[in-house]
Amino acid sequence: MVAEELQEWPGRAIPLEDKRIYDVVGDLYREHIDVEVEVTFQRRVYNGVQSWDTKRFRVVGVLVTDADDGYRLYITNLPHEKFSPDEISTLYRARWVIELLFRELKSRYSLDEFETEKAHIVKIQVVAALLTLVVSRAILREFVDHAEEQGEECVFPTERWAATFRSLAQLILQEIAAGYGYPPPNLGEILYREARQPAPSRLTLLEEVNAELCGGSPA
Repeated sequence: MVAEELQEWPGRAIPLEDKRIYDVVGDLYREHIDVEVEVTFQRRVYNGVQSWDTKRFRVVGVLVTDADDGYRLYITNLPHEKFSPDEISTLYRARWVIELLFRELKSRYSLDEFETEKAHIVKIQVVAALLTLVVSRAILREFVDHAEEQGEECVFPTERWAATFRSLAQLILQEIAAGYGYPPPNLGEILYREARQPAPSRLTLLEEVNAELCGGSPA
């Protein structure tokens, strides 16, 4: 429930006090909404008793064409005297971009878990992930610029791009290497080298089991 309007509007503006934001937001056309709302909630049970309490929060809305009901709404504890609605909107949008960035680093570049406790290896993994992210964003920027030059109305969602880039990263790396004159890897040679037994005299697990079962050495 709106307890107080923090910004006055001239003319026949719809009063918001004692109304619920979502009940009236669809009827508003003002550039900003800046109000304090009072929320009633139940506290945790203490000594077998659960009491009710109220809190006040600042709610800011910024008029945008692509938002539900025409407004992007933010609940904040930043004071009205220091932060305007437009500044609140910019800050919270930037915060959301940062959160998406960290989510991408964790989900696409394996920074959610480290399989080592060695600090220098962790640093290498973090730096490698950040460098990969920089390259990813640089390539994305090229695609966005190309689409704009061609007059194409297309969007590259960040998370979709991250998944696509991650799945094709090896091919992209080979393409970059070829541009610098490095030949593509010889897959047959790699398979031959990696799959063969490191020490010819060393028994495989199957040979060891057969030897124990037969009570002798393998032929």
